[in-house]
Amino acid sequence: MRNFYWSGDPLRKGAALISWKTCCLPKDCGGLGLKNIFTLNRALLLRRCWDMVTGSSDSSIFLRDRFLKKNLDTFSYYQRSSIWTGLKKLWPTLVSNLRWQVGDGRSIHFWKDNWLGGSLVDSLNINPSFWPYLRDRVCDYIVQKRWVLPNEFLENFPEVSEDILKTEIPAIDMDDTVLWPTTSAGSLNTAAAYSFLTGPSTSLEWGKAIWHKAVQPRKSIVCWKVFHLKIMVDEVLQRRGKILCSQCSFCYYNVESVSHLFLNCPSLGELWTWLFDIFRLQRSVGLTL
Repeated sequence: MRNFYWSGDPLRKGAALISWKTCCLPKDCGGLGLKNIFTLNRALLLRRCWDMVTGSSDSSIFLRDRFLKKNLDTFSYYQRSSIWTGLKKLWPTLVSNLRWQVGDGRSIHFWKDNWLGGSLVDSLNINPSFWPYLRDRVCDYIVQKRWVLPNEFLENFPEVSEDILKTEIPAIDMDDTVLWPTTSAGSLNTAAAYSFLTGPSTSLEWGKAIWHKAVQPRKSIVCWKVFHLKIMVDEVLQRRGKILCSQCSFCYYNVESVSHLFLNCPSLGELWTWLFDIFRLQRSVGLTL
């Protein structure tokens, strides 16, 4: 596959012109839609962490009982395990991005967990040195299915108090549940985990067009390289240390560069005019790559 992308021939090795990071971007964002194997591994670990919290399989229950407390905190002492070694690296990422849905309130830290769209220690800018002393649970402020907040809290934090009082408490007894906020279903799958770890990318106008099913993949690859200015023209070879005298093979006048070869060469101007007329397109003034 690598040889095909960079040389056009599966049997001939070619120089890598575009970074692997760019290749792993979605196609509509200027990439090839490939998966970064390291990010994919982290996504699978993150998904496994999610299964530890929400899963009902024997393996999920085993991992949850062995490595987690009831409030999703991890044990501070060392536990020998080949599985937990990888999972614990992604555990802070999972916990910091979870959102709790209030049930009986027994599993939710009132101050430190995200159950209002963010943790109270962050929204109220509480000094981290006080965090170890904030041990209240949400259930400590629920009496007979109603919120009961201290008068001092209501007076000092009226906006937060209003948000809390608007939070619905289930009429029947039920456990607190966790949600993944970036998905509509509230659950985390491998695709959502990979997308979360890679972060958002900017879509490009030409991103989807060059991969149209009517275009041969070989031609799509060439267009993709052109838009990234990574065709092996003389200008690129010179930047890579090749000593050569550059001359456009069509007009025999200008230096052979990507922008000149595909846009500015006067010898190719008639060709572009003909193509734009055939497809009834309007060529933009000052068009650049």
